Amino acid sequence: DAGALTLCFAVLPFNFEGQQKKECAEQGVLSLKDVTDALIVVPNERLFEFIGVSNVADSFEKADEVISDCISSIWKLIMRPGFISLDFAHLQTIVRNGGGVCTLGYGIGVGPGRVDAALKSLLEGSLLEKGEVIGHARSLLVSIAGGADLTLKEIDDIMKAVSARKQKDARLFMGTVVDNDVHDRISVTVIASEKWSSEPVAVRVEAGPAEAGVTDEKGRKSRNRAKDLQTKLKLEPTGKGRFKDVEPTVLDGEDFDIPTFVRRGIAIER
Repeated sequence: DAGALTLCFAVLPFNFEGQQKKECAEQGVLSLKDVTDALIVVPNERLFEFIGVSNVADSFEKADEVISDCISSIWKLIMRPGFISLDFAHLQTIVRNGGGVCTLGYGIGVGPGRVDAALKSLLEGSLLEKGEVIGHARSLLVSIAGGADLTLKEIDDIMKAVSARKQKDARLFMGTVVDNDVHDRISVTVIASEKWSSEPVAVRVEAGPAEAGVTDEKGRKSRNRAKDLQTKLKLEPTGKGRFKDVEPTVLDGEDFDIPTFVRRGIAIER
């Protein structure tokens, strides 16, 4: 409702959880799509390769770790960039111009050969359908996260491998995250969208009863902010509470403890 950039991660249930639960989740995806700038859908079914043969509790915990690591890497990419930064304006452009439903990719490598391991997990894994999603994407965001031992050669190797799979004219945005608490480990997160528009998608907000939705050329209703029936805020000075016995701050005959808009009779418009 505030018009903020909204990036949503949604996890779908395993196939064995039943058709009813699957259909309920799919309805939830449709609802989320209407109120987010970009929706990243992650089917639990595609996380099996990260889970292994753990017991049930550990399996769900590992699935959560993958999702949280991906979300964290995107957040750190904006808030704690490394050698190559990607600021909030870039993310805003990617999300609002890409729009729609995005696909999440993730790869991790530890120890010797960590780059090869991360690329194998990313490009041959199920999250990106063995790299096919990259081949169809119109825009890609790539986040490479590592410790202080992350090298430019490793970054170059990863980006060359990703670029070799993408369409020639696909938009590619990348950045690095350096975390000094991490050592001998590299993770690569990819957000891929099959759409790209030169005109950013308008922010969608809930329509109120005082305002009808506007129908676009595809027959869909876009939601506009409801008009507030209150046109002015009636902000009257209140008592001073615990400061009632304190001497007022007076300068050139004006009591500066009284807000400026009250002293000058300014009406506050909504």
